[in-house]
Amino acid sequence: GRLNDETSFLVHIRADRGSQVELWDAYIKREFSSFPLSVKLGQFKVPLSMIYLKSGTKLWLPERPLAVNKIAPVWRDVGVEVEWKPAEKAKLIASVINGDGWTHDKIYNKERGYAYVLAVDAKPVSNEFFSWRLRIGYETGRDSSEKLSYANYGAVSVKRHLWDVETGLTLKELGISFEGGFLYENPTDGRDDNGNPVNLGNAKGYYVQANYALPFVKNLHLVGRYSWLDPNDSQDDNHDQEFTTF
Repeated sequence: GRLNDETSFLVHIRADRGSQVELWDAYIKREFSSFPLSVKLGQFKVPLSMIYLKSGTKLWLPERPLAVNKIAPVWRDVGVEVEWKPAEKAKLIASVINGDGWTHDKIYNKERGYAYVLAVDAKPVSNEFFSWRLRIGYETGRDSSEKLSYANYGAVSVKRHLWDVETGLTLKELGISFEGGFLYENPTDGRDDNGNPVNLGNAKGYYVQANYALPFVKNLHLVGRYSWLDPNDSQDDNHDQEFTTF
């Protein structure tokens, strides 16, 4: 909804049958008409991964790529986000977030460790023939979400040094779109449930996917994806994963 021309808000609740009601989004957003700047305050998606920020209704496949789900912060968190648009097709994003995910029992951040996200999102080319989008993000600071890929190695909290580069290309006349991404993290100060140090290697992964709209059958698409993940390159390959989906 909107409070006025410059102030909007969103409350998003998930209530699946047979499961607990969850609060997903709850934030207020202020846009400034005199300057290309907006400020968001509350609970929202961590603004790092391009494909995670895409609505679930617009995904090409039912789930997001393996590399994104296991390395990127694919959850909601509480904090503040500032977005500046220096040009029509470019924006810079900076966010300070709780670093504990979005569960209600962690919202108070007792250890006072925060996570910080910086991202640039641009469309260098966008015309009637094709468009190209590029998003580069970086996250650092303390992250304690239970969804971290390092749970397999006993770590429940790390200081993140995560790079996320994702891009999308659409050839409009041919009805073909491509998306891909590479994620690389060099974590430090890993800790287990008791606060003991956990030695972790680098995590890395990538994905590529293609979407072809069949010209003679409306709303029918052929979609394929390959995704690969190494969650810890200093240990054995038992947790390495790769998936091909059509």
